[in-house]
Amino acid sequence: MGGAQYADISLDKVGAAYGSYAQVRLTIVVQDYMQQPVLKRGEDKENAIEKIKELNSLKEQGIISEEEYYKAAAPYKAIILK
Repeated sequence: MGGAQYADISLDKVGAAYGSYAQVRLTIVVQDYMQQPVLKRGEDKENAIEKIKELNSLKEQGIISEEEYYKAAAPYKAIILK
């Protein structure tokens, strides 16, 4: 219990311009043991509402199933209902 695993890693590289350092942005999606995203501590209700709206749009377009929607939306609903 309490373990987590990474689900997706993306790396964006920005080249260095004269007089500046190269920049790299690393994004890692971390999931708990039930494959739910581990939320950032600062994630607030407005962000959670936006995520649910995005997921609902994907469901309405048939991109994700209703079951996938409910599974993905659950952690965000928990934030809203706190």
